[in-house]
Amino acid sequence: MENELKPCAYNEKLVRLKDVNDALTAQFMDSPLDSDRWVIGRIQFRVNEIPAVDAAEVRHARWIPHPDKEVRDYDCCTWCGIGTKRREYGINPDGREYVTEYSFRYCPWCGARMDGEDVDA
Repeated sequence: MENELKPCAYNEKLVRLKDVNDALTAQFMDSPLDSDRWVIGRIQFRVNEIPAVDAAEVRHARWIPHPDKEVRDYDCCTWCGIGTKRREYGINPDGREYVTEYSFRYCPWCGARMDGEDVDA
C-alpha cells in the first residue's frame, strides 16, 4: 500500500502518499511554531484519509508457437507458458468444413496483456 501512486493536486505529478507523509512529518518536526504544527498535522490527517488505489500490476506478454511441434494450433503465453488454442477445425451441419480463428488480447490464464512486449510496467 505504501508504494501506490496518486496524482498530487498541486502539480499533477504522481507521488507516493508515504513520501508526502514523510515530507510533512519532517516539516512538522522542524517547525518551531505551534500554529504551523497544527496546519501540518491537519494536512497529514487529510493525506492519510485518501483512499488507496486498487491498482493491479500490468503484465505484458506475447503469443509464441507451442514448443512441442506435435501440438498444432496452440500458442503459448510468454508470461505463464500455458497454451491456448488459436484455431479450431470442424464440420458444419451441412457438411462443409470450417476453421475458427481465435485472437486473445489478454491471456485467459494469467491475464497478461498481449501487446508484444515482454516487460512488466
